[in-house]
Amino acid sequence: MVTARENRQKADKNPAGRWVLAEDASHAYLVDRVATKTRRLLIARVSAVGPASPVPASA
Repeated sequence: MVTARENRQKADKNPAGRWVLAEDASHAYLVDRVATKTRRLLIARVSAVGPASPVPASA
């Protein structure tokens, strides 16, 4: 049987595989797959507020 400590040691060697992107309707999270209790890091999500301003042709 694999212990939580062994899982953490494996994850420390491969940090990219430890965190998984999860999304709900309004947020994105990084979820720690190795933690004994679910740990989530909220990722700030920026949304545009209207159309981008046009670039002048003379620029």
